[in-house]
Amino acid sequence: MTGTAFTLAFQSCVGQVGGVVGPQLFQSKYAHNGYKTSFAICAAAIGAGWIANLWTWWLTRNVEWDVRRIKRLRLKAEKEGRVFHEDDVKVYDERHFYGGLHKSESGAV
Repeated sequence: MTGTAFTLAFQSCVGQVGGVVGPQLFQSKYAHNGYKTSFAICAAAIGAGWIANLWTWWLTRNVEWDVRRIKRLRLKAEKEGRVFHEDDVKVYDERHFYGGLHKSESGAV
């Protein structure tokens, strides 16, 4: 509950920044070139947002799959009457769920 409240408040704070920055970027003294500089700054901010979004996705791309996998293992253990404690969700560690084809020591695939 606290995390949700913090997230909503933080998003509201970030959203209010546009109300402060927008009027500063689009002042009448920048109108001489059709606000090209102002729009360039806005486009750069949007590009930076996309890059940050992709980077965040890259860091957490396996988390959802890992959560479902651990949930299935816990449910299976519960049905068998035991407590699952062998593995947990890894957020920052790189997980390799599919290794692909590996060459054996003899060199054959």
